[in-house]
Amino acid sequence: MPLLVLVGNLPRRSQRAAIVFALALSPLVLLNGLFVWPKLFAATFCAIFHIALFGPSSIARPARWPMAGLAAALAMLSHGGALFALVGSTAAFVLLKRRQALPVLFKTGALAVAAYLPWVAYQRLIDPPGDRLLKWHFAGHIPVTQDSFLHVLRAAYADLGLWPWLAGRASNLNSLVHGSFSFFGDVWTLFWNRSPAAIATVVENSFFYGAYSMWFASPLWLLPCVAYALVKRRSLRPVRFPSDLALAAALSFLFWILVIYEPGQTVIHQGAYFSFLASMLVILLMLAQCFPLALYAVVALNLAVAALAYAFDKPFDGASSAIHLGTTLALTGGLLAACRLASAETMDDERRRC
Repeated sequence: MPLLVLVGNLPRRSQRAAIVFALALSPLVLLNGLFVWPKLFAATFCAIFHIALFGPSSIARPARWPMAGLAAALAMLSHGGALFALVGSTAAFVLLKRRQALPVLFKTGALAVAAYLPWVAYQRLIDPPGDRLLKWHFAGHIPVTQDSFLHVLRAAYADLGLWPWLAGRASNLNSLVHGSFSFFGDVWTLFWNRSPAAIATVVENSFFYGAYSMWFASPLWLLPCVAYALVKRRSLRPVRFPSDLALAAALSFLFWILVIYEPGQTVIHQGAYFSFLASMLVILLMLAQCFPLALYAVVALNLAVAALAYAFDKPFDGASSAIHLGTTLALTGGLLAACRLASAETMDDERRRC
């Protein structure tokens, strides 16, 4: 549902359905929808938090801060990695809304802290120490210790010089953008070879690396899309850049790169899933406005990768093959139909049909 709100400004129903369909077939959703991990719940609440801050005018102003506060608390209760996305959306809200942001964020923060405090009390009093993830991610200290977080943090940075720290940030950035180019060689091998090794390469890299996991909705699309938007900026129908989503994702990644202690640990399962979904969503929204045909091509190609890497990665014989094929096609068709039905028609859709 939050994704449908985030694509709600697109005029064409088919584009909205295609984007939600592509996100549903991304490795983030496929893998974490199968595993019993709470990270997609955290991503959902982070999306609601973002919508509460930047969402459509149909959301009443008095309802925004309670919505944002409860969503932030529920995101953190789902998984602590949500912090990175919450920081990104909050910082973007401050930069884009300036003084208007402060009263909203003050009330939002107070409610979020109040809702989160019972969990903090439980961790401190019943299941201490309760700050192991903080020590792990921000100080690189994995073993359980009763030392305070600040003590562990000071010890971690006491002997870390500037150049080793900068090298670690570069390694974090490299992990984040890893696969922006190599994916295309890997997917070529997957399409024409379909060997277990080719499948394993795509599956493994899609699990770890953010840019790689976007597949054909590559961040490389940003360059031609931004160039097109600049050319069209004075036309009657300028491209609407999703600045709130893009800035929130960028600031989330920047915060993540800077504060994660161990070099190269900015991999998907260590971070906030909403940031990756938002990044892919930015690309797809820009394609819908700049190169509509490319959007549908990207969705079709991503569907092909998902099918080869996850659905038809193992051979079946006889009747089992037919059952597997039929079930996969039925589920995929059902998902596409659900995405289209959920993408409510707008006035533009109705005018086009008339």
